[in-house]
Amino acid sequence: MLKVAPQEAPSTQFVQSISFFAFWLSSSLFFLLLQNFTVSVILGLIQVLLISFLLQLGLWITNTPERSVQARTALFGSGATLLFILVPVLSWLIQMNSETNYIFSLVGVFAMIWSILVLGNILHHTFDIQKLAGIGIAIVYIFMTFAITLRILKVLAISNTI
Repeated sequence: MLKVAPQEAPSTQFVQSISFFAFWLSSSLFFLLLQNFTVSVILGLIQVLLISFLLQLGLWITNTPERSVQARTALFGSGATLLFILVPVLSWLIQMNSETNYIFSLVGVFAMIWSILVLGNILHHTFDIQKLAGIGIAIVYIFMTFAITLRILKVLAISNTI
């Protein structure tokens, strides 16, 4: 998985659309572990739109729009794959008693590290930058989306109390 560059991935709108919906579904399922259905679907869509916007901005800055479909397909596909693996495991751990909290934390840390490495590799190939730079951008992206998600949850919590 870490050997294939996004520009080597199939360049079709159909594959991109499938990976888009898979990532939206898997993101929504992930958020459904902690939120209600409506909020989960909204947060999943925000994740998809945010990664699309930031990728398009990066491609515009680097003047490489021809990599848009392949990079988006790689990002959505890898994100969906990780989340479809992670959601059942996290769901099972959440249902367990408090003695498994450390396992839940370890799974979360492992998933974050794996996600950073995969995202960093995709960014490395997409923008022709060093792997370490791709990993650095991936870390910033993940913490930024985490902060945005928390902010949205606060706004939704406030609007529900009005």
